[in-house]
Amino acid sequence: MKNELQKGVLLFTFIFALLSINYYHDFAPRLPYGVHDEAQADRLAVAIQFHDRGMDFFHPRTYHIYATDGITGIEFPIHSYVAAALGFIFGRDNIPICFRLLTLLIAYFGLLSLYLTAYRRTNDIVSSLFPPLFLFSSPVFVYYACNFMPDAAATSISFIGFYYFMRFYEHKKFKQLITAFVFFTLAALMKTTVAIVLLTVMGYLLLDMLFFKKLIERKLIGKTFLVFAVSLSCILIYYFYNQYLLDKYNGYIFLMRVLPFQSFDEFRHYYKYCIPVKYMNEYFLSPHYGIMAVTALAGLFLLFRNKAERSQLFIVVIAATGVFVTSLIFGHQLIHHDYYFVSMWMPSIIIIFSIFFIEVRRSITSVKRKNIFNIIIVLLMIPLLYYSDRFFKKRVVVDPIRYPYIYENMGTTWMEDGAKKLDALGISRDSTIYVLDENAANVGLLYFDRRGMNAMKGSWEGNIFNVRSYMKDRDIRIMVCNAKKMPAIKETYHQHFDELYKELYMDDKVAVYYLKR
Repeated sequence: MKNELQKGVLLFTFIFALLSINYYHDFAPRLPYGVHDEAQADRLAVAIQFHDRGMDFFHPRTYHIYATDGITGIEFPIHSYVAAALGFIFGRDNIPICFRLLTLLIAYFGLLSLYLTAYRRTNDIVSSLFPPLFLFSSPVFVYYACNFMPDAAATSISFIGFYYFMRFYEHKKFKQLITAFVFFTLAALMKTTVAIVLLTVMGYLLLDMLFFKKLIERKLIGKTFLVFAVSLSCILIYYFYNQYLLDKYNGYIFLMRVLPFQSFDEFRHYYKYCIPVKYMNEYFLSPHYGIMAVTALAGLFLLFRNKAERSQLFIVVIAATGVFVTSLIFGHQLIHHDYYFVSMWMPSIIIIFSIFFIEVRRSITSVKRKNIFNIIIVLLMIPLLYYSDRFFKKRVVVDPIRYPYIYENMGTTWMEDGAKKLDALGISRDSTIYVLDENAANVGLLYFDRRGMNAMKGSWEGNIFNVRSYMKDRDIRIMVCNAKKMPAIKETYHQHFDELYKELYMDDKVAVYYLKR
């Protein structure tokens, strides 16, 4: 069996590597761009500022200096911190690619854990590939699995925790339960919504102690509650520390609060419009939903019949309830941020799917039926992976038909090579700058690799003198702007603009000015 397991791990690793090369060969080296580049930039900014400012883990910073010294509250930034540390090994300029590959490596171990969970319960190399590859054919997961956001990484870490929990479920070794909770806690610290998995397992264990009495021996009940307490304490302590950072430094770059649906109409809008129109082929593809429905129906029937495994249905019920409740609590974000699905719904969906799938596979005993089942698995995965690649690439290049609003408002094209242009002008990396025509807090500052502030589109065109006052009050002397905007600005203000600003550089993309007075 050990040799078979090794073969399975090698096969999974080979497939994962091939898919990753196909997905990410020209994606991994780039700075944030594509769908939700602003949220990506915020996380990468934290990593680079860790690197530049003494690796002070407890005072995370971004490029944006609206907060005191750029210090901001943020969910446990271990992801960004490790990426920053890799910058000392591979060079500061390589932090972006190190960050992306770090996320991808975490995703690999998470998906491998799904494979191992299935294999240890089925002893089938081929069918055990289905749960992890099923997830790795989700366009939204693929997009964030090699990215700067913590959602896919936290989700993947929760799968590692679930693997150890299932090992505990089978062998009753308490150390495995402790290991599971270490990973569950880390995942919840990195992304609060992933705590659904932690709470699901805690709820299941409480039911076991009260009713099933299969997993937790009487003498281990006290230790189990201690594990619960330590896990929840870590999450609460860091939550209150974050509130301290927000209050002391005014660091509100990241959304660090609950935003439920604002009304029943908004709730209806999400479930009647956003899911079917915007996200149906983002979260998964249409065939995924059919596969999940068939697997769920078969799995429910088989688990209900299997007295020895029936208690797993409580995991399903608790996890599904957690998803529903959390969706109400964070509903407003779901409308605008697809990555909330990755950390809020996807861990529970994939764990439930894996439970059902494993039970379906375990019910097949004859060699002939096993072979037919595996052939079906392979035939299903080929089109899923093919179409996943197509939808993923539309997210990367920001397809104007599928994402018209994002396409129209993307600003990174005029910022490319911005840092090199400021370097060539002799503008120090320690300088602060003011980026006009940029809505996101850190995108422009990241591309120009200077700290500073930004002025949103539509907020400054009416009065350039307000921009001048804002810069002067904050002792910012360098202003950068989309070059296409400058002719209209100069025509509007005539000589007044030249009296205030000195042109340092202008090409077809970027204009750089110095505030004279």
